[in-house]
Amino acid sequence: MKLTKFNKKVISFIFVGLLNTVIDFAFYNLIFSTFKTSLVLANIFSTSIAITASYFLNKKLVFSHPGKMDIKSATTFVVFTLFGLWVIQGFIITLVVHFINAHYHSGLISDTKITNNIAKLIASSVTMVWNFTFYDLVVFKSKNSNSR
Repeated sequence: MKLTKFNKKVISFIFVGLLNTVIDFAFYNLIFSTFKTSLVLANIFSTSIAITASYFLNKKLVFSHPGKMDIKSATTFVVFTLFGLWVIQGFIITLVVHFINAHYHSGLISDTKITNNIAKLIASSVTMVWNFTFYDLVVFKSKNSNSR
């Protein structure tokens, strides 16, 4: 079975996304546990670190966007990504943590670190779909528009 250009792009995006997620989770937990910040503040810092790597990896490896970094694509990337990471993820993390705390009071899921990471994983998954869609259609849109 031969992979289409779109399928290759999706697979590359998932790989880059997983790498960025590892970076994000590592800093999220490090910041939260070291500095005793709020979950949302830890998320803002961890995603800020991961977003820098994400721009360059997506530009080169996933969307094969030609040329050097340009202000327009970088700015658009940051705007769409930050909305997804800070607004969408912040909302989903808060919602999931409250849901888990309201419905599961005992067992493994009652551990705060596990609850926080379940929330972060769900939020990250939703944000990956958001990001791919807008990176492909807006940020790194090819001039010939036949990216699929």
